[in-house]
Amino acid sequence: MKPKILFIPAYIAPLKHYERLIPQLRDKYDVGFLIIDTDNIRRREVIEYCKDKGHLFYVLDKGLQGSTRFRIPFFTPLKERYEHSVACRKFLETVKPAKIISYKSWYSFDTIFKEANRAGVETIVLQWASAAPRRN
Repeated sequence: MKPKILFIPAYIAPLKHYERLIPQLRDKYDVGFLIIDTDNIRRREVIEYCKDKGHLFYVLDKGLQGSTRFRIPFFTPLKERYEHSVACRKFLETVKPAKIISYKSWYSFDTIFKEANRAGVETIVLQWASAAPRRN
């Protein structure tokens, strides 16, 4: 069994960039995608694309959904953050990825990076560069 390498796309464009790396990585790794987002159009688009292409993917959204019934300022965000941390730990224990790669490390990806580092999983943040628009 090959080690798993998971890319975290926030939406379809980064997924298509990561997808270009699959041919170079598939001999050494099982390549997949980790979708960390609430249920929205961008997430559904990524999931549908992964299904159509036959890509391995996981969805990790526990603690991100929020409670719409009853919210307590300060407490509710901490509770949700804790739930997300626990879900990340469970995910890492069951899936056992070797590497997790993203192009950003802020919320909501920061929690999986924190828990992966704690568990000894290698985490990588790719540097993205885009051309600056030409000024007139």
